[in-house]
Amino acid sequence: MLNTTVASPDVLVHDHGTIFLLDPQTDEGKTWILENCQAESWQWQGPCLAVEPRCAGEIVEGMLDAGLVVQ
Repeated sequence: MLNTTVASPDVLVHDHGTIFLLDPQTDEGKTWILENCQAESWQWQGPCLAVEPRCAGEIVEGMLDAGLVVQ
């Protein structure tokens, strides 16, 4: 039988063109962002961390390397 279970995302990534929002969905996702991203207070938009597009790819790669589910 085929396993069709899909893991819930730890972090959702929202592409708004000139900015990406990293939206943690789990404690693991939030912890990873806090421990691995240097951010100013103004970069936090509610629960989301706002980053420039040039940084987003490397951050997502780090999340995936750490075993997080990113969507």
